Amino acid sequence: MAELLAPLRSRYFISGEINSTVADVAAALARLEAQFADGEVTKLDGISVDYDRWHFNVRPSNTEPLVRLNLGADSRGLMEEKRDLVLGVIRED
Repeated sequence: MAELLAPLRSRYFISGEINSTVADVAAALARLEAQFADGEVTKLDGISVDYDRWHFNVRPSNTEPLVRLNLGADSRGLMEEKRDLVLGVIRED
């Protein structure tokens, strides 16, 4: 399996799931929708936003006052930059 995934891992960089405790989950999701309205926004499970070179999903926990971020990009630098940007919006509380 590792051999099969190696070409993908060298091409796509994924943040892994990052949990953030927030005072108001709905407000955090609304901030994300407003900030990233220029991307392709879907709200099937939380909020997902797609751009040409990166994308993210933020979904609320069913049991805790937190949201879970998963973000992917086509370079490590872009992933780290966008991860920090999205986390900044999430954690504005």
